[in-house]
Amino acid sequence: MRGQQIQKTQVSRSNKNKNKNDKVSLISEASSNAAVEQTKNAQIPCCNGCKTSITDDIRALQCDRCTSDEAWKCISCLNLKPEIYDAIVDGATELKWFCNRCETVVREEPCQTAKLEELTKLLERFLERANLIEQKLSEKADIRNVSMLEQSMAGLEERLNKHIEDRIKVVEVLW
Repeated sequence: MRGQQIQKTQVSRSNKNKNKNDKVSLISEASSNAAVEQTKNAQIPCCNGCKTSITDDIRALQCDRCTSDEAWKCISCLNLKPEIYDAIVDGATELKWFCNRCETVVREEPCQTAKLEELTKLLERFLERANLIEQKLSEKADIRNVSMLEQSMAGLEERLNKHIEDRIKVVEVLW
């Protein structure tokens, strides 16, 4: 990119007889080429370690937390074996790679993670107890059902007592 600008400038110096408009067009052409080159380079991420462009044939990892285009490292800079890289990329393992900025944040998160895990366990125990209570309640009779059964029993008891009294009267008459 810079080499193109130097060549264009040299061409414009060797053609001193040309008018100023030619020089301006050469400079603007060089600037335009430089802008296109910068745009191309901006679209291709680079390894943070060795600055290798990360293309389809380069094995590299992008930060699993921020997924920034500036957060890439090739396996050479990570000292990572290709087999491990393949396992990570294929999802065969839960290993994650974090850029330096995110690694600092992730290292501070275990305290929060531990608290969340503790709360999750507490919530799970609470739900288990709630389910047990619910199960026991469903096994027990409803109060309305108990009340109806008591009334029915009382009615049966009255009829049985009346029936017994009637029988006793019949027996007394017969004796």
